[in-house]
Amino acid sequence: MYLPQGWVSLYGLGSETGVSGLVPDNTIFRFATIYNVGSGDNINAEVGTSVMFNNNDVICRLAWNNWPYTIIEQAKLAGTEIAVTPP
Repeated sequence: MYLPQGWVSLYGLGSETGVSGLVPDNTIFRFATIYNVGSGDNINAEVGTSVMFNNNDVICRLAWNNWPYTIIEQAKLAGTEIAVTPP
């Protein structure tokens, strides 16, 4: 699916814990991995990046092959997780 500029799609519905183990103290925030970025966007987050978002900011959810994808405005992403490689 082609998304408008400024929108991203995320795998799934979001989880309460980020890939690095982060857990927000407010359950309205979720973590998910970026699946697709709107055409023409020049953003810091890339496909495959784990991001945090407010569940109330979701535009809609789509299902394909029995799997949900969350659509949200890129500007509404609350943060991007930084992959940390253990020493």
